[in-house]
Amino acid sequence: MKSELPTRRDFVKNAALATAALQLPSLLRAAEAAASGPAPVSAAGDEVELHWLEGQVPPVTTGATWGVPWPRGRLAKDTAFALRTAAGEAVPVQSWPLATWPDGSLKWSAHTVAADAGRADRLVLAPGTPASPAQAVRVTETPDAVDVDTGVVRCRIPRQGAALIAAITRGGREVARDGRLVALCDDGVAEGAGAVKTEAFESEISGVTVEQRGPVRAVVKVEGHHRNAGRSWLPFSVRLYFTAGGEAVRLMHSFVFDGDAQKDFLRGLGVRFRVPLTDPVYDRHVRLVGEAKGLLAEAVLGLTGLRRDPGEAAKQAQLAGRACPPTSAWTDKGAV
Repeated sequence: MKSELPTRRDFVKNAALATAALQLPSLLRAAEAAASGPAPVSAAGDEVELHWLEGQVPPVTTGATWGVPWPRGRLAKDTAFALRTAAGEAVPVQSWPLATWPDGSLKWSAHTVAADAGRADRLVLAPGTPASPAQAVRVTETPDAVDVDTGVVRCRIPRQGAALIAAITRGGREVARDGRLVALCDDGVAEGAGAVKTEAFESEISGVTVEQRGPVRAVVKVEGHHRNAGRSWLPFSVRLYFTAGGEAVRLMHSFVFDGDAQKDFLRGLGVRFRVPLTDPVYDRHVRLVGEAKGLLAEAVLGLTGLRRDPGEAAKQAQLAGRACPPTSAWTDKGAV
């Protein structure tokens, strides 16, 4: 008696049919639930009550963005929103539509608040006129660059060249410059005594688009390729996010691998800045944060344990990460 084994195609087809049959009841239940549309957490009317994740109000923020679902037919797509605390204090907010129902009404809306804004146990979102931030984020476009000012930092984004960010300044002082993407590619995998050739690439900008221009949040998209003298590949899209009153720049890097999987092995991919250092070497500090609690903090040039003691004030200031007193106040001026 001969038994026939199913082919690979038959196995995949049957497995797919079985999976679909098992999922059908849950899919139908999901469709029934979605027919009436999602219901937002509403206290009254169109008001939506919000709270921070896990009920923990963060001590500081660099801004926050979230989405809210709306029932079918409840709100128009272009509805404006206002945000306030449970006590009635207005919180500046920026809003925009994410999705609509088939009838054109609003299905999902997106909202963002500025750095350190909205830090309250409960917030209420409702249709209305949004409050303006004390100092709005400003975007200025020129033929050569896009300049973004959060009120705390200024960032210049060139429209062409290798640098994603030409310079970041704070209080008139340049804190970083020449930020560009970098990549390393090996032409094989090192095994035994075999040699592997490594190539280095940098970003080359092909286009810059302002997607949002405030008043609470600005978003700038930078597109281009990774390039060296002999090759251009790995097309990328980088979005830079800025919030009013914020001192941080959020960077989201997406890329497409368009190389040969048999001979193009990505070894490294990242972003590099040049940082102008003007403080004395003993006032420069390194901070490393890991997954667990704690912080590795160390000065580039330590003042403790030297043959010549600079004094307790200088040593304690350095251990705390503060600027040391002037050398004229040190116990022994020959310590460094």
